[in-house]
Amino acid sequence: MSFEDPADRDGDPFDPDTPAVDDLPDLLPGSFLGGRYRLDQELSHPDSSLTWRAFDTKLHRPVLIHALAPHGRRTPAVLDAARRAAVATDSRFLRILDAVVAGPDEPASWVVSEYAPGKSVQELLESGPLSALEAAWIAHEIADAMAPLHAQGVFHERIDPGTVLVTSTGNLKISGLLIEAALHPLPGDNSRPWPDREVADVTDIGRVLYACLVSRWPVGRGHQPSAKPTSTMSWGLPPAPTDPHGWLTPREVRAGVSPALDVLCDQILSQVPRYDEVPLHTATEIARSLRRTLGSADAAADLERRIRFPVGPASRAGQDPRAGQEPWRSDEPVAPASGQDQPERAEEYGPDDEGYWSPDAAAGEWGRQARPVPWSSNEEPHTTQLPPAGQQRPTDSSDEPVLTKPRPHNRRWPPVLMAVVGVIMIVCLIVAGVRHSGSTAPEASSEPTTIKVTHVQEFDPAADGGDAKENHDEVAFAIDGNPSTVWHTLVYHNSAKLGNLKPGVGLVIDVGRVTEIASVNVQLLGSGTNISLWQPTSDVSSGEPPMTSIKEWTQVAAVQGAGSTVTLKPSGKTKTRHLLIYLTELPPKSTARFQGGIADITVTGS
Repeated sequence: MSFEDPADRDGDPFDPDTPAVDDLPDLLPGSFLGGRYRLDQELSHPDSSLTWRAFDTKLHRPVLIHALAPHGRRTPAVLDAARRAAVATDSRFLRILDAVVAGPDEPASWVVSEYAPGKSVQELLESGPLSALEAAWIAHEIADAMAPLHAQGVFHERIDPGTVLVTSTGNLKISGLLIEAALHPLPGDNSRPWPDREVADVTDIGRVLYACLVSRWPVGRGHQPSAKPTSTMSWGLPPAPTDPHGWLTPREVRAGVSPALDVLCDQILSQVPRYDEVPLHTATEIARSLRRTLGSADAAADLERRIRFPVGPASRAGQDPRAGQEPWRSDEPVAPASGQDQPERAEEYGPDDEGYWSPDAAAGEWGRQARPVPWSSNEEPHTTQLPPAGQQRPTDSSDEPVLTKPRPHNRRWPPVLMAVVGVIMIVCLIVAGVRHSGSTAPEASSEPTTIKVTHVQEFDPAADGGDAKENHDEVAFAIDGNPSTVWHTLVYHNSAKLGNLKPGVGLVIDVGRVTEIASVNVQLLGSGTNISLWQPTSDVSSGEPPMTSIKEWTQVAAVQGAGSTVTLKPSGKTKTRHLLIYLTELPPKSTARFQGGIADITVTGS
C-alpha cells in the first residue's frame, strides 16, 4: 500500500516534536501470528507498521495483516481505530476482521482485514487519465460508501489514490478507514470538529475525481491550492495548475473532459464555484449528483480490462507527456515500406474522451476497407479498384481503371409490354384502394405512452401494524419529476424487513382513470430494496383506493434486491386506476439501521 508524500500533508514530518518511529518487529515469510495467520509476502514497510499478505489457516482464505510494534506509541490508537472501523460492513471497504493485542510470546500486535487482489488508483494513473465513465464511477462509489458512515460520525480523512483500490474484477475497495489516520497522525487531528472532518473527506473525494480526469493532483487541502512549490509531486502526479480563483477546472487542464464532470468537480473543490453553481458539501450530495450523471452505467467492466490488460506508463522528462492524451493513442510515426511513398496518416480509432466508439472505430479494420469511388455524371458508370492500404496507385498512362460492363445505349421496352405493365399497375391500385376503404379499424400504436400520475398518498395501514407516519409530507416528491427529491420511509432497526414490525409500506398512486398498465419505472434510494406492484383486488375503477390492509390488494409484479432504478412490469393484463408501490425490505442506512425511499415514479400504458 502506498502513502502520500509527507510534503503534501499539513504539518512538518520533520518537526522535532513529532513522535519517534516505533521499533517494528522482525518478521519472516512463513512465520505465524497467533498460531493462525501465516505471513506470505511483505507488501510495504511504512514508518509505523508492516503490511503483509497472509493466509488464515483456520478459515482458509487470504488476508491482509498490519503488524505493529507490541508496545509502540501508536499501537493502542491503531487497534482502537481498527475496532471502530469494523462498523463499515459495505462491500466497497476492505473490511476489518480482527484487531489483536500482542501476547507474552507474540512478536507483534496486528490488525487483520480482507485481502483483494488488484491495483490502486495511483497505479492506474501511471498510464494516464481515466475515461469520464471510469472517473465518475470511482468517485460515486467512494461517496456512496462514505455517506452512511458520515451520518454516524465516522470519517476516513485519508481518501486518496493510494487508499482507493480497484480489484481484478473491476470493483472498488476503500482501504485504511480510520487506520491510516491513526498510523500517520497530523497535528490537531484529535481536536478537529465533525464538520472539518467531513470537509476533509468531501475535498479528498473531489481531488480523486480531479486526478482521474486529468492525471494531476490538486496539492493542498480545504478547497485552496497549497502554497508549497509547484514542483512537489503527490502520488507520482504533477500538481494541478492554478489561477487566482484556485485550481484550474479539469477542462482547462485537458481537452475533452466531460462538461458535466468539469462542473461537478468545481462544485466540490471550490468554495465559490464558477458558473453560479451550488457547492457540494456532503458525500450524499456528491453521490446523488454523480448518479444522475451516470444513469444506469457503471465502469466495472472497463476497469477490469485495465487491470487485466494494463497500459505501460508514459515516461516523464521534467514534464507530463500525458496531458491531453489517452493511453490507447500513440504518437509514434509509422515508417513507410522501402520504395513506397509516405501514405496518408490513418485516422486514429478507439474510444473518444467520453469512452464511446464511433461506428467506423467499432468496426475495426473492416470500417477502414477501401470503398468503390462514387460517380455522378452522365457518362458511363464505372468502379475503380483501389490499391491496398499503404501503396500509391501507379500513375502510368497505360494503367486504365477496371470498368464494369457498359450499359447498352437507347434501350427501349416494346410498346405491348409497356401497355401490359400499365394495366397491371392500375388494377393493383384499384384493389389497394378498395381494401383501404373497407377497413374501419384504425391501426393501434404499439408504442407505450407515459401516463400522468394525478395523486399520491402513503400506504401504512394500522391493521398491518402501521401508524400512517411514513413522512407523508414528502410523498409529493415521488411524482414531482425531480430525482433529487425523495420520499423516505422511517428508519427501522435490526432488520431490513422493517424491523419485523409490519409487512411493508409504500405509496398509492392515482392515474385519473382506468388504464391498461404496461410498466412502472421507480427510482429508489439506496440498493437492495424488495419492491412490488399491486392493484386493488376489486372495484379497480373506484375513485377511492382501498387503504385498510394489504389484503385488499393483488400483487402483479415484484423485484427482489432492486438497485437504484427498477422497472415493474405486470405479468398479465392489468387495467386499473390505482396502483400500490410496496416496499417489503429496505436497504441499509448503517450497520443496524435500514431506510428506503422513492425519488421518482413513471407510469407507462399500453
